[in-house]
Order: sequence, then C-alpha cells, then structure tokens
Amino acid sequence: MRALQKQHIVDVYVWVDDCLPKEVKPGVKSVLRDSEVLTIPTFNLLTVQQQTLRQVYDWTLQYHALDFPKLPSCQSIVIA
Repeated sequence: MRALQKQHIVDVYVWVDDCLPKEVKPGVKSVLRDSEVLTIPTFNLLTVQQQTLRQVYDWTLQYHALDFPKLPSCQSIVIA
C-alpha cells in the first residue's frame, strides 16, 4: 500500500466535499467551509494520527498553512 503524501490532502478535500450535501446555511458565514473543517481531522487520521485537537491544529499550521490560509486560532475552533 502506498503512503499518503502532503499533496494528497487536496484529493481528500475533494472526496469530503463531494460527500457533503450542498446546502446554504443562514447566519454568520464561517471562515472555513464544512469540507475544510472535516478534511483536516480526516487527513490527520489517515496520516499521522495526532491525539488531541491541539496537536491536530499545530500539525495543520506547521504542514498545511498554505492549504488553509484562513485557519482561525485554535481557541476559536475548540470552543465553537
């Protein structure tokens, strides 16, 4: 089996985005799309398997900051 590489996060994003229903939600617009929010832990689980949300957040900042340039602070993600 071939291992997932950093660039495969785009493929995971497309798969997650295709699986989610396309509905418009009323209210304040989120900084990240639902598919982006779900791609981060999904790709992390498939690759490095961090144990806490903080570790997943730090991993995302370190290795995928260009993939998620509008990533909010860790505190706002965990509280929301």
